[in-house]
Amino acid sequence: MTAPSAHFHYREHAPAPPLARSIACYWTIAATATPGHRVLPDGCMDILFDLDAPSGDIIGVMTSAIVTPRSKRARLLGVRFRPGEAFAFLDFPAREGCDRVLPLEDVWRATGRELHDQIRNAQDTAERVRILDRALLARRRRAADPRLRAAVDAIRAARGRVRIAVLAARTNLGERQLERLFGEQVGVGPKALANVARMQALISALTNGSRGWARLAAELGWADQSHLVRDLRSLAGITPTELLTHTSAMSGFSNPMTAPFAMTGP
Repeated sequence: MTAPSAHFHYREHAPAPPLARSIACYWTIAATATPGHRVLPDGCMDILFDLDAPSGDIIGVMTSAIVTPRSKRARLLGVRFRPGEAFAFLDFPAREGCDRVLPLEDVWRATGRELHDQIRNAQDTAERVRILDRALLARRRRAADPRLRAAVDAIRAARGRVRIAVLAARTNLGERQLERLFGEQVGVGPKALANVARMQALISALTNGSRGWARLAAELGWADQSHLVRDLRSLAGITPTELLTHTSAMSGFSNPMTAPFAMTGP
């Protein structure tokens, strides 16, 4: 496990205020001799700029963890959209990007290539953030559907413990309408996003020192400990014991729950 050190620097940077409702953060990683890293689903879509690669990528919402390969060096800049918000900038159904990596230039064409070149040629992170702010403000085509925002906010506030029928009623939508709206703009259905929110709540509880799998399962809405284990294996690909080990080792990060590349594979 690689704990935070001089060889691994992860930082988050705030977007311009007009973008804050849509973008959780810009994030950067500068690392040397990195092992493979486990990336957990967070319900978000990202734009990823590898400063040593010729083009950028769109990282679709993930339904399970992935493990990145080992590398000698990593210089990355990412845009982390809040769940359901990337649709307003990327102009394609989010379901088409689910569990996929799409070249940015396939979606934004020449604009995507030009943006990646500007990011690579910028002098420092502050300049790259300014470039992203300008580019994303120019690319925003619409606001997210307010019904979707209300549903996503409700899921996150309830830490995933919300019935889909209740969620649909709150947003004045039928359950099928809600599913279609989530598929188009989030990339996964409301139940899948709720499962991610519950896993994030579990990681947050572990980070804050909570222990006892049976108690955590009950508090966070699992039927029992075996259901917690099953869902964690499906989403994260690891056991609760492995999750506890990884979460403890990453406690030096400001936000180990959402930091990309924060958890190495077993």
